[in-house]
Amino acid sequence: MKTDSKAVPVPERKKEVRKTKINRKTKDKVKSDKEIENEVFESLSKGKVWKFVRILIIPPIVFGLLALIDPALPTSDNYQQITDMKSQPAIYKYYVYDNDGAEIEIEKEAYENIEIDDAIVLDYSPILNEYYGCRIKKASDEKLFIKGEEDTIYYLYPIFPLFFMLPSLLFFYKRKSAVFYVLYFASVFLYPLMLAHYLFIEEKATSISHFFVNLF
Repeated sequence: MKTDSKAVPVPERKKEVRKTKINRKTKDKVKSDKEIENEVFESLSKGKVWKFVRILIIPPIVFGLLALIDPALPTSDNYQQITDMKSQPAIYKYYVYDNDGAEIEIEKEAYENIEIDDAIVLDYSPILNEYYGCRIKKASDEKLFIKGEEDTIYYLYPIFPLFFMLPSLLFFYKRKSAVFYVLYFASVFLYPLMLAHYLFIEEKATSISHFFVNLF
């Protein structure tokens, strides 16, 4: 009996069969992973979940817009004439008193530039009530501005308001990418916590409500 010289040896055939099975499993796994990724993306970006997320990102965007326009609005010109002054350098406290006897705490630099009969107004932003500094009107009509301490959100302007407006990108950028997922989950978990901090711990909700009440 003649043997077919072209016949593939049994061990080689087994290797090819095993390799074919591995390739098929790999393709099935890749297909399965893509299907899972598509399902996750669809569940996040459509239906009731997506509708909820779009509603959730509106408050941070509005807050960012308010913070963006706040510095452009005019501040108070209600100067108070100074009738008395008092300092406690040991504890870094400096006070002046107006016509009504009201005590006003000011920075050391402002205290050093003010005299009896000068007038001052503490400069706050109209919407978020962020302290800018102290404006002094001298008896000679000379005007000074003493900038406040660098611990307000406007020392990060315009980064601070633009940061809160970032979730608005979700309305335009909806793709299966790391950027989308990071922004999506930040909008769901991080932004609500930060907004709650500023509105209630920093009491910006009170400032905003006062602004709109006085506006209308």
